[in-house]
Amino acid sequence: MSPNLRSTYLTVALRNKTKKRGKQISDTSDPKPNKKRKQIDETSERIAQQPRTVKAIRVHKFGGPKILKLDDVETSEPMEGEICLKLKAAKVCAFDTLLRRGLGKDYDLPLPYIPGWDSVGIVKAVGTGVTHLKVGNLVYYASSEPHGSCIEERNVPSDKVIILPPEVDPIFASAYTQLAMMARYLVTQVKSGHIVLVHAGGGTLCGYFLTQWASNLGATVIWTVPPSTDSLLLEKMVKAAKGAKCKHGMMISRNA
Repeated sequence: MSPNLRSTYLTVALRNKTKKRGKQISDTSDPKPNKKRKQIDETSERIAQQPRTVKAIRVHKFGGPKILKLDDVETSEPMEGEICLKLKAAKVCAFDTLLRRGLGKDYDLPLPYIPGWDSVGIVKAVGTGVTHLKVGNLVYYASSEPHGSCIEERNVPSDKVIILPPEVDPIFASAYTQLAMMARYLVTQVKSGHIVLVHAGGGTLCGYFLTQWASNLGATVIWTVPPSTDSLLLEKMVKAAKGAKCKHGMMISRNA
C-alpha cells in the first residue's frame, strides 16, 4: 500500500471511530431531559399542595373563655396572589369577646371558628405573582377571612397586608395599627382652629390617637370622661396624650 493511500485509510478509520465513540457517549445521556424536569416539578407541586397541620384556637360553642380549644387544623402552601403569614402576635378585641359569648349567633357564625381579627407576622412563603413582598417581611393583616388570627400560620391575600418596619414590636402593632388608622381617617377634615370633642378620650386608645393628631393639626381638643374621674388624674391623662397643649376636660354623668 502506498504511503498516500495508507494515510487516507487511517484518516477515514479515525473519523469513523470518533463518530462511533460520540454516539456511544450521547446514548448514555437522558434522551428526554425535559420530561424528567417536568416530573420533578409535578412532584414538587403535589407535595406543596398537600395539607400540613398547624395549631389554632377555635370556638366550638358559644360561652366563656373556658370554651376556647387549642386544635390541630390543616393548611397548605399559598396560592397565586397569597402569602403564608407566620403569626407573631394576634389581638383579641371586645367584639371578639362578644362574638364568643353568643353574639356570633346573630351573625350566623359557623362553628367551630377561629377568633381574632388583627395580626402581625412574618412572611413565610409567597405564592406566584407576588412581587412586592418577600420572605422575612414583617407585616400587618386585619380580617377574619379566610379565618381568624389566632392560628400559627394562615394564607392571606398579599394585597391586603401592610409592611411594617422590622424594629416595630409585633404586640404593639397588632393592638394599635387598626385604631391608629381609624383615628387618622376621622381627622382627615380637621383643620387649625376647629374644636374636636372626643368621647371617652382618656379611656380608649383611639381617643389618644385622635387627641394627638387633632392637636398637631391645630385643633382644640375636649374630652368627655366619667364623673368619677379625679381632676388630677384627668390632667395626667391629658398630658400623657398630648403634653401641656391639651388642657380641656369635660365631666359628664350617665343621666345627662
